[in-house]
Amino acid sequence: MSPQRVEFAAAGTAAFAARLNLFLGATDEYTHLEPYYVREVLPRIRRTRRFFEVGPGTGASLTRKLGDFELGIGVEPTLALHEILTGNNPNMEVIGKKFQDVSDDEIAAAIRRRQEFDGKLKGAFDFAQLCHVVYYEAHPVCREWLERTATMLAPGASMFAALQAHESQYHEMYRHFVGQRYCLEDLALEFSREHSDWNIESVCLPGSVTLNNIHDAVEVAAFMLSYTPAEMPLEDDLCDWVETHFRQGNRYVTRNDQRVVIFTKPE
Repeated sequence: MSPQRVEFAAAGTAAFAARLNLFLGATDEYTHLEPYYVREVLPRIRRTRRFFEVGPGTGASLTRKLGDFELGIGVEPTLALHEILTGNNPNMEVIGKKFQDVSDDEIAAAIRRRQEFDGKLKGAFDFAQLCHVVYYEAHPVCREWLERTATMLAPGASMFAALQAHESQYHEMYRHFVGQRYCLEDLALEFSREHSDWNIESVCLPGSVTLNNIHDAVEVAAFMLSYTPAEMPLEDDLCDWVETHFRQGNRYVTRNDQRVVIFTKPE
């Protein structure tokens, strides 16, 4: 038999949901991330009139964290998630493309479908968020996204980014199978050099994923790799990687620290 590749599970499918739920049941990262979000981010979000996110996914976390907001614009390329996203967030207008393929006119038109709007995107949003969708892109693209989103923020507004830390073991796995992706800390440093008047807060929050068997550990690893654009690895290669790097005694434990950066525009 020829070597088999790990099955790819696209977002919005039952296979993807099964892997996601397996991950959510095995990670402790939210025990650290959620209190930080409540303490540092929610006070800024609650002042939000217009919200912008690149990659809102299903929007479930927005509903939990934001509650009601006047208008949200979500750039979500996975069409299978749109019905769920708008169901969770009725005030969200969704643009079904990658951010780099979305024109300013399209963003302005999405706002105009809900509100009177003069079409000027500079300063149009009170809060912005970039999360999981960044995993799909290389470092230079992520930098362009930060710069573009920053121009759309109003004075005093914040932009929030939360991603796996460069030091996490899953990120090490990305580098092995896919190649270098991004480093959020480096992105923040580069941004700060160009925007010295912005306030930039960066923190690394601990997290880990613990699973009891090799099958589940490989499934979660495959879930993580599905966030990259590369071809899935061979089953044997991924199994060997997981066994070598994640096994601790009778369990599979993966360090999955989260890097959180808040960029705040000067008043």
